[in-house]
Amino acid sequence: MEFDMVVVGPTASGKTGWAVSWALENDAEIISADSRQLYKYLDIGTGKPTLAEQEGVPHHLIDVLSPEESYSAGRFRRDCLDALSSIKSRGKKAVLVGGTGLYLRAVLEPFLDLPDEDEREKQNFYDQCEREPSEKLFSELGDLDPVRAAEIMPNDRVRITRALWIHQLTGMVPSVLFREKSLAPVKYHQIVGLLWSPGDLSGRISERIRKMIDRGWVREVRDLLSKGYTGEEAAFQSLGYPEIISVVKDGIDLDLAVSRIEIRTRQYAKRQRTWFRHLRDVQWTALR
Repeated sequence: MEFDMVVVGPTASGKTGWAVSWALENDAEIISADSRQLYKYLDIGTGKPTLAEQEGVPHHLIDVLSPEESYSAGRFRRDCLDALSSIKSRGKKAVLVGGTGLYLRAVLEPFLDLPDEDEREKQNFYDQCEREPSEKLFSELGDLDPVRAAEIMPNDRVRITRALWIHQLTGMVPSVLFREKSLAPVKYHQIVGLLWSPGDLSGRISERIRKMIDRGWVREVRDLLSKGYTGEEAAFQSLGYPEIISVVKDGIDLDLAVSRIEIRTRQYAKRQRTWFRHLRDVQWTALR
């Protein structure tokens, strides 16, 4: 059992449109690897496929969680494989599309099924690591687990931080866990990456966020809060939602909030591009 196509790329690179076109041409269904699109009710700010796109091509792992529910890479792997099996049972091709590196790693690389992760604790840990230079993080990993450190480039912050987080979460040496507990990666026939120049992607990010505002992102958040959600639920940690919540709850200027969202989104896209460079066999498609 394998994916017929995998589509990766940073946020705002056009993955959804590309995947939908391919799926329509190849009688395929889409599995989303997007940690934000899993949540119900958060539609505009997560950039979910339109209703027309979802009606034209069946999508899986979209709108499957309530806003208060947490999720893990291990659960994603299980749900993804269930969806893949279901698609194949109908004789259809399967497209995996998304930009959440943790979820893509869960199926495309040997995967360590870890205990459930507290997302806030994890984010705090990653934020702390973000403030440290790569040399210090790599040295810390070398002292902790020289075997795993020898497998990672000294400037590969993604894998270094991940290894340190695994130790924080389990109290065990990552290399031992990988050797004894890893699950085999899922095979794929082809993997395509959508590539924009940094300048072009930055412009697309700004345009995408402005369109979300025009479509009613603030209204969407206001309606959700009026239904009893506090804004502290797991779903609202999604990129951009804390800023929009500040507009609704605290009266923060919308233009200021948008500016902050643009900065955070560009930072996120940069981290995505860094991770995608480590994927093997990607056929990069330059866009403009």
